[in-house]
Amino acid sequence: MRRTGPAAPNVRMTHPGPPERPLRRGRTNSLTWILSVVGIAFGIVFAVAGLALVGFAVAFVAAMNSYGSNK
Repeated sequence: MRRTGPAAPNVRMTHPGPPERPLRRGRTNSLTWILSVVGIAFGIVFAVAGLALVGFAVAFVAAMNSYGSNK
């Protein structure tokens, strides 16, 4: 019942990298900051695009209904 080998449990279950993220701005936190800004920007863009798409669909359905009823 030896635990020496490639399949030993509880050796390192965490992802490779620093064990904890430093809260201070370091030399490696610029990438995470850029990724967070890009993610927030994409979220805003997708939210606005989704609202615009839903509004366009509602307006299109309303226009088609009014066009069909007025014919």
